[in-house]
Amino acid sequence: MEDDLRRIFSVYGPLDFKILKKSRLDDTRLKIRYNIKGLKFEFQGTMLIQFSSTPQGPLITSGLFTDMRAVLKVLRQRRLGLEQGSIDMLDSIISMDYKPKHGNRQEFISKLHETLSLQGRIGIVVENLKISIDNNTAKVVQSVLKLEIGEDKTLENRADEKIVLHKEGTRWRIWQGLD
Repeated sequence: MEDDLRRIFSVYGPLDFKILKKSRLDDTRLKIRYNIKGLKFEFQGTMLIQFSSTPQGPLITSGLFTDMRAVLKVLRQRRLGLEQGSIDMLDSIISMDYKPKHGNRQEFISKLHETLSLQGRIGIVVENLKISIDNNTAKVVQSVLKLEIGEDKTLENRADEKIVLHKEGTRWRIWQGLD
């Protein structure tokens, strides 16, 4: 968790953390709805915090920013998969129930494989990122800059993306919005 938060802080600067709603579930568990804002970053979600007693005092044993870190990891894997042209990396984070605008998941993966095999070197920069998680659905709105790096020039293409992820078991996977 510390590495993930350090990475978020290094990219988005100082973070403002606010608890929007809290409820005590029992003697050892607390559920909170929270918001985190940074430079061009916003996250809103819920976390379940588990406390335990130790000889050294109370200890938080689970629940800190778990979903936020998991969704950011999927988005990072997607970026790396696109930059490296790795269909395997992308296939692993796309839900088996992915809903493309046209066709089915397998047709989408085949088309993506074809596109990646034809692309040259690219870089992707996320300029603005907003994530909202409600239960097992995460909605991501992000502005991205895609750099197509050629031998003598670099082309820039900006786009706004709306991606939906679903939590499948313990893993988050992309469910909509890549096409």
